[in-house]
This record gives sequence, structure tokens and C-alpha cells, in this order.
Amino acid sequence: MYAFALLLAAGPAAPPPSAEADLLRRDMDAAITAAKALRIDFEIRNDSPDKREQVLKGSLILGDRNRVRFVQAGWLTATAVSDGRRTVTVGPDGRRTRETPAWFNENLKSWLGRGGTYVSTSKAFDLLDRPHTDRPGPVDGPRVADAKVLADEKTSGVKCRVVEYDLTWIEHPAAPAPETVRVRVWIDPETNLPVRRRMSVPVGDQADTYTATHTKFELNPKLDDKLFELPK
Repeated sequence: MYAFALLLAAGPAAPPPSAEADLLRRDMDAAITAAKALRIDFEIRNDSPDKREQVLKGSLILGDRNRVRFVQAGWLTATAVSDGRRTVTVGPDGRRTRETPAWFNENLKSWLGRGGTYVSTSKAFDLLDRPHTDRPGPVDGPRVADAKVLADEKTSGVKCRVVEYDLTWIEHPAAPAPETVRVRVWIDPETNLPVRRRMSVPVGDQADTYTATHTKFELNPKLDDKLFELPK
């Protein structure tokens, strides 16, 4: 269902991230994982010259009590809602109901900073297809290598710190061979939250580049319980 997420799998060992880049990423991870709830609105564009009309808009809402709402519209339209116990997904493949692991939200939050909103969420929902799976460990999530800090850059009205790195997941059953994507993330130095993210995805001997802009990134917002009512 989440076709964009079949990007990533384990890659070869690479040099450790630079100390400054690692600190910036850790601060970003810490800001996100400390939140009890969050709301992210995003827009993703395919930067390839012949695919610039491809746009995906969506939102990810994580509430208390392990509740989730994820909506996307554009090149793929789907909705997934969890009341904390069950997840109902409505999309091109119809309607599906699955159990929500008790660790789902905490695990997803731990992935968002490094892995990005869309890919991390897609991979988290992939886990629901593996009944009774154990909570993923550190090696099962987004793995960073060859990180470096680039010059500060202004985007969306914010002068951001910029970090670039290689990203892989240690395991992805949908990927036929190990792949690595190059990621560049613009981080607000005041909030330590990502403002923008670019991923270059290998496609044959070329690459598709996707740029995601966070139009909203709220920590601990007040959320209406109706957001987490399961679709009928």
C-alpha cells in the first residue's frame, strides 16, 4: 500500500557520522521522542524534471494512549487510524483491520527524526503485517552513515542547520537488494525539528529525488478524540 516505502534495506558499513552532525540529529530525535503527542502536516514533491506534477500531501497525528491518524492524498490516497488497540486502513486495496502493538507510537517516534515522516510511517505500518512481531530494536530502524554538516540555509523563512547522510534500514522484505538513499534535512535550530527533507532514491543507474516540506510540526498539541475514531 505504501509503495514509496519499499526504498530501503541494509547497506555496507560506512564511516561514522561526524560529531557535529551526530549531535544535531540526536537533538532532533530527542525533541520528537520526548513529545507525548504530535501533529505533522507535510507536502512531498518529486523533483525529477518529468515528474514535477507528482505531489503528495498528508498529515501524521500521534495522540496519547497509542492512538494514530495518518492521511495522505495525491499520487496515492489512503487513511489509517488507530484507537490504540486496532488499526483500520482504507486505501486502494480496500479496508483492513489489524491489531496495534502496544509499542507502536513510541517506536514510530524514535524513527521520525532520522527516517523522515513518510517513510518512517510507511515502514511502521508494514510491521502490522507481521502478527505478534517483537518491538524492533535499534538495528531494525533507520541507520545513518557518512553524515556531514553543510552550510546553514534559509528555507520556509527559517535559517536552518543542514545535515546530509546516507540512510538505510537493516531489514526490508520488499526490497530485492540492499539500497541506500542520500538524505538532506534542514533543522530549525530553535526547536530542533525538521523543516524540510530531501531524499535521493536510486532508480536503476539514476535517482529520483523527493523533497518533503513540513507545513506544520507541533509537539503536544491539543487533539480532538474524534480524530481517532475508526473509519466505518
